[in-house]
Amino acid sequence: MSPLARGAPPNLFRAVLMNASQLASYDFSKAELLKTKGFDDNIFCHLAASFAASTLGVIRASFEAEGSKFMIKGWVPVWSRLQPTTIVIFLTFEQQKNIVDRRRGKELF
Repeated sequence: MSPLARGAPPNLFRAVLMNASQLASYDFSKAELLKTKGFDDNIFCHLAASFAASTLGVIRASFEAEGSKFMIKGWVPVWSRLQPTTIVIFLTFEQQKNIVDRRRGKELF
């Protein structure tokens, strides 16, 4: 078996777990923000929820992998790599969802 084939299953498993944890933490963060005064279902709420989603995911994954040592080593580079991507993904998702809802006749604002 080639090295590429040997590495594919663990990498696929990691990607599934990471995306599932980001989606779950994003939905939870968004729901909690919408319960608080001052947050409406708009781009500011989506930005805050997506920021929380990758931050919680990085903390959870790091703690599971290394215990409390993760706070000292490697957390900042991982967070720096994941944070911008997570924000762009969820902001894009919410804006596309709003466009589709408006075209279907649901007024959101």
